[in-house]
Amino acid sequence: MIRKENLRKKMKKKRNELSKEEKTKKDQSIYEQVIQDEGFINAESVFLFLSFGSEIDTKRIIQYALDERKTVYLPKVVSNHLEIFEIEDFDNLERSSYGIFEPNKNCKSLNSRKIDFILMPGLAFDATGARLGYGAGYYDRFIASLPLYDKIVKVAIAYDFQMIKNVPTTRYDIPVDRIITNKVKNV
Repeated sequence: MIRKENLRKKMKKKRNELSKEEKTKKDQSIYEQVIQDEGFINAESVFLFLSFGSEIDTKRIIQYALDERKTVYLPKVVSNHLEIFEIEDFDNLERSSYGIFEPNKNCKSLNSRKIDFILMPGLAFDATGARLGYGAGYYDRFIASLPLYDKIVKVAIAYDFQMIKNVPTTRYDIPVDRIITNKVKNV
């Protein structure tokens, strides 16, 4: 079985090799599927992530959720753990020391543990819902801290080549309920 770090490097490389046209086309397909996802449509509060680098573009998904008057939460790493903050628009963001846009000091932290839908990033996925993240475990630890986290709709987005036969996992890894790719809905 391929080691997690080797798989991360391989998937980042493949993602970085997408042409601008290819990426735009794949991102559009994923966007359309996410906003039509029943879990997303029915959610009042959503925990999304703001894409960075060659990740699937989530800015349009975030804007759509805001336009639909959903409560939108975005993550921020604070002292080696993930916290989420409500944003009302993109003016609520500032660039972190890592160059990633995160909620600024004017944003409210999650004041209730009510989240209806989580959109999760990752580098590789399999048909069981296993997800290979970036290696820090932020999402898994945060989600595990939520009451009734198993009842929250957890969806990952991926390019079709990020779907593999078997993702190496540990007992701490939280699987997703569905994976939306540019081709079809999976899991």
